[in-house]
Amino acid sequence: MAPSLIDENYSKQLNEMSSLADGKAILQTFHFATHYGDVVRFVEKCVSSSEYDTFLEVYLLPSYNPEFQLDEIERVMDDEGANSFEAAEHIITIGIVDATPDEPQMIGRFAYKDFSFIGGDGSDYIGKQIRGAYLEPPYNAARIGSTAYSFILDKYGHLICDNFQTVLGASMWSGTMRKFGDVMIYDTVNKCIVDKLGDRAKGINTGFQPWDIGNLSTTRLANEWGDRELCYEKGSRTNIVHIISRQ
Repeated sequence: MAPSLIDENYSKQLNEMSSLADGKAILQTFHFATHYGDVVRFVEKCVSSSEYDTFLEVYLLPSYNPEFQLDEIERVMDDEGANSFEAAEHIITIGIVDATPDEPQMIGRFAYKDFSFIGGDGSDYIGKQIRGAYLEPPYNAARIGSTAYSFILDKYGHLICDNFQTVLGASMWSGTMRKFGDVMIYDTVNKCIVDKLGDRAKGINTGFQPWDIGNLSTTRLANEWGDRELCYEKGSRTNIVHIISRQ
């Protein structure tokens, strides 16, 4: 279970998995307005017959008037102080989007399952580990991923990173996720916290580098990883995950 860096072409084919698996149950639904003016629906599902026990699927609600929709989202957020969730509900209420499309367009899916770990206080905890994440471009740059992770964290208390990460996914954990709380570097073999993740993708106290280069090319590394650090021994971090806990 490693935050090894991987090429962007990698995916777990979550977009091709059937959403009609046996034992499916809808757990929760909510809406979100992106800064691009789209309204998306998040649907959390429990699937008993799947390798992963829980999915968060993301659907794009088709707009009847995209330009007016963007203007209206900006208006209610700027003038009325609405947040992205309230703005989405407003757009649905006034009927600018089709809230019940005949063929819903799925643009993303996140799979997660239970993960047990030992906290810094020596107690046993259970959180949700991301086991696959897929977002259709360009929606992977619309705060949908961080919104999904924030939802899972708030609901289940502890969020654990995926086995493998693209540069985009690793960047979210080394940057955006740290805004939600302390990101702890965890050793799954020795079952202990190694350090707290700090700037430049390394441990604050020890300088430990939790990411390894994986199969990422040196060209992409130079262009996209920037001045962040990582271990150049491929697969050397197979025992490491990142954990963030609800504050």
